[in-house]
Amino acid sequence: MFSPEQARDVFKEILKRDEFLWEEPGGLEGILHELASTLSLLLETYGLNAFLLLGFIATVSVFILVVWLLRRHRFPLERDTLVASASNQVNTPATSLNLSLELAHSGNHQEALRYLVHSLLLQLDEKGVLNYYPWQTNGEILNLLKQQSFSGYQAAVQLFYLFENVWYGRWHCRKEEFEQGKQLYFKIQETLP
Repeated sequence: MFSPEQARDVFKEILKRDEFLWEEPGGLEGILHELASTLSLLLETYGLNAFLLLGFIATVSVFILVVWLLRRHRFPLERDTLVASASNQVNTPATSLNLSLELAHSGNHQEALRYLVHSLLLQLDEKGVLNYYPWQTNGEILNLLKQQSFSGYQAAVQLFYLFENVWYGRWHCRKEEFEQGKQLYFKIQETLP
């Protein structure tokens, strides 16, 4: 039978290239030790064969891979601590617009465009044009605006098209793109009740 240490070594061998997972003391290594102890107990108690052992190891490996992927791919706001901390304080259109202009002034045009769009969404909600929820997609928002025959719909389509291409990396956001977005923002703002 496998000892807990041998089972842990098998898991470590599977994950030897993902060394950063071992950085937290007692973190993943502690979990693996518990899994190895449980596996050893199961093997001794029920006499499970090697096929089941491999299935168990594969299942645990997939679980660890998923955890690793989730830790590796964080939300975009976590890349920029200034924006991440400011995002909790941005709950009015004016605050979002001011942050947008500050970010543009400092040269961070991509985040500036993001907060410009955020300001617009908050204004649309505040004016009763639509009920904005953060989990809505840009497409859903545009569909709602179209259904309501919103007079600034075409400018909103252009602004969201610009934002999507910049945010998802198809275009680089320079000052010119931000200024184009700002013009569309003010054009839409003129149509608000």
